[in-house]
Amino acid sequence: MQPTMASTPARKFMSEAELEELTNIKRRTWQRLRFNGKGPRFYRIGSSIHYDLGEVMSYIENRAVDPTPSIQ
Repeated sequence: MQPTMASTPARKFMSEAELEELTNIKRRTWQRLRFNGKGPRFYRIGSSIHYDLGEVMSYIENRAVDPTPSIQ
């Protein structure tokens, strides 16, 4: 059975400017990551680039680094 629009959760898409404001990471950094195929998935809508907020948050969370315990 195909999901319908009513059963699909709403997704929040953000422009590069909104992404920069949310993450405090420069737009140019996101562009470089995208160009090098290393950033989160993006969507080209018309002539502009948008990112899904959930995918961006997952991308960031997957790069979290646990601190290494110090050796005494």
